[in-house]
Amino acid sequence: MPKQNGRKTEIFVDLLTANYHSISSFVHSQILDSSDAEDVMQETTSMLWQRFDEFEIGTNFAAWASTVARYRILEFRRQKKKNHPHLSPKTLEILSGEADHALQDTAPKLKALKKCLSELPVKDHRVIDMKYRHGIGVNSIADKFQTSASAIYRTLTRTKEVLMRCVNKKIKHEGLL
Repeated sequence: MPKQNGRKTEIFVDLLTANYHSISSFVHSQILDSSDAEDVMQETTSMLWQRFDEFEIGTNFAAWASTVARYRILEFRRQKKKNHPHLSPKTLEILSGEADHALQDTAPKLKALKKCLSELPVKDHRVIDMKYRHGIGVNSIADKFQTSASAIYRTLTRTKEVLMRCVNKKIKHEGLL
């Protein structure tokens, strides 16, 4: 059982990490005060974890998470209605629709990016992973590879260009969008 729970945690963290910016952007677009938006985002993240057993692996995590966030936003507004300005229901509906559309556009790009990342040479994949997934600084990466920071910057620049071309190609030729 602990092994399954560890795998569940890993899957959740991967999905949340890949979609965090989109979900956070949605929450921030709905709540004017950034401090309140951060509080709602933390509560949403906690709720996503608590309800993760309800999520069907392989479906659109961002859409599911946005629905959970939407309910948390509504609850926040009910609690703070007197003290906080709020947008009209029609405006909220329009913003929600725009956010849903943006999330749907992101999913195929993420799918293509995952495929492209898997096609990278091992060293390039490790450099990208260290920099963007783990947030390791360029100088530390250079130390690990026993090279210069400028060499790592060149690798990052070249690899990002390769990934961008690959994603665009996959979307265009494989009909991912």
